[in-house]
Amino acid sequence: MKRKIIAALIATLAVTQVGFFAGNMGAVQAMNPNQYTDVVSTNVNYSYIEKMVDKGILDADTDTEFGAKKAMTRQGLLKALYRMAENPLVLDGENTFVDVDYKADNELGRALKWAEKTNLFAGVRMDENFFTENKFEADKKLSRQEAVQIVYNYASEKGLVDTNMTNITLNTDVKDADTVAQWAKTSMKWALVNQFVDVDKEQKINPEKEITKEETAKLLSMYLDMEERIENERNMLATTSKNTPVSNAGNNNATQGNGQTGTETPDIPMTPIEPSTPVEPENPDIPMTPIEPSTPVEKPSIPWIPIEPSIPVEKPSIPWIPIEPSIPVEPHEHHWVDNIVKIEHPEEGHWEKVLVKEAWDEVIQHPEEGHWEKVLVKEAWDEVIQHPEEGHWEKVLVKEAWDEVIQHPEEGHWEKVLVKEAWDEEVPIYEEQIRHICNNCGEDITGNENDHMFEHLNNGELAGWHEEVKNVQVGTDIIHHEAVYEDKWIVDKEAWEETIHHEAVYEDKWIVDKEAWEETIHHEAVYEDKWIVDKEAWEETIHHEAVYEDKWIVDKEAWTEEVVQGQICPDCGATRK
Repeated sequence: MKRKIIAALIATLAVTQVGFFAGNMGAVQAMNPNQYTDVVSTNVNYSYIEKMVDKGILDADTDTEFGAKKAMTRQGLLKALYRMAENPLVLDGENTFVDVDYKADNELGRALKWAEKTNLFAGVRMDENFFTENKFEADKKLSRQEAVQIVYNYASEKGLVDTNMTNITLNTDVKDADTVAQWAKTSMKWALVNQFVDVDKEQKINPEKEITKEETAKLLSMYLDMEERIENERNMLATTSKNTPVSNAGNNNATQGNGQTGTETPDIPMTPIEPSTPVEPENPDIPMTPIEPSTPVEKPSIPWIPIEPSIPVEKPSIPWIPIEPSIPVEPHEHHWVDNIVKIEHPEEGHWEKVLVKEAWDEVIQHPEEGHWEKVLVKEAWDEVIQHPEEGHWEKVLVKEAWDEVIQHPEEGHWEKVLVKEAWDEEVPIYEEQIRHICNNCGEDITGNENDHMFEHLNNGELAGWHEEVKNVQVGTDIIHHEAVYEDKWIVDKEAWEETIHHEAVYEDKWIVDKEAWEETIHHEAVYEDKWIVDKEAWEETIHHEAVYEDKWIVDKEAWTEEVVQGQICPDCGATRK
């Protein structure tokens, strides 16, 4: 009984701890198109970011910014995978990293203990010191190949990696395959097959480039889709093998047409297949959460004091009948001393009923009652799958070999040369004056008017003059000009011609072997088990009477009494009253 009580207490404590840690997962809140300024609904990764935010797997940097273009950190990816695993609690293990708080209320510390137990970091750049000096470096940024390797380890731990899918050659698919680290080649192939990572326009995957938060959102979102698809396929296969008779029951080990034995597990197809027969849930009638009583049932106390009788038992007295010796004792003189006997008296008391617990009402929450029914979730539908074209890369001639003639310009330098010597310039000085102008010839006759008139008269011509205002030179101004120099190009080497021979140019060209094609797959209707409530949850109040127990009340403590019972001779043992 005692062991059962202890086990129940331990189970209750475990449920409490699991509830506590599960409650630490980030709050799930639906993302709206305008929530984050750096994530628009037209972004190719918008749906992946939305899914990760709604599920509470990835945290946004702020209330208004997701940080889509920022690099993913170690702790960011670790916490995301820890939440995807539903926050498992790992109590054992060592606190490896000195820069991490391993307290129970620290999500990073709990996640690291889980990661170390599940080998999440196995094979991640171990040859390049992924961890240094026992430090985790939570805010250190991850490369694309590091992130892929960690997610690959997570999938491997869950048994969701198909090793056959990694048997491809990177060298024919991506141009920078040789830059992928040796430890990441398998995981990167796996990611490429599942389209978890993008190949850029140059057919490169850039394995050493930092992975962004939005790229991480795509990686995790598509992984979850793959995980759900594989689980559905496995459930379908399990249901089919359980419900469908085996045509070759008498020859289970017979070799099939594909070279496999009848007992081998068929390969899991890449195309999602919805189960035609719903999968029965395991133990649907057992609630997942244990129902705890509203008032804990206390263990009845067990008195540790021995139960004493209500009437104390007196120790019987020793009879004082003289014991005669069988052999006569020679007469001698007795030395009588008091014979002191110790009598142990037990404590005295009585039993009383005492109150252990007051009467109380216990409220019991009864869960709802119901049954499971199969309901239609999705009508049968035809899925059209677009298969991409298939082909290969070939080197093709882009440009024939040719000779290039290069015209080299002349070489030289600039020098200052004399263009004009220094000189003095005479500039006339004018002023306005009233001058006398001959009306006949227009000559200026100022100061010689009479003589000039007589000349015209002697020649039989008319004579006369008028006044005009003219600019008349009254002097000369001398202006000195300095010598004039200019920059002149001096040729050191004449222009010359050079002929360079170029080899033919080739480039990798994609050759289509098979055009893209369309495949239509018919999916049967999907059903699921739905809980139908027959009786709503209800509350029952049970009245418990007060609890009493028998308790020993000590009236008198135990005591020792020394009583003189006659006398005794220590020499011969003779006694007397």
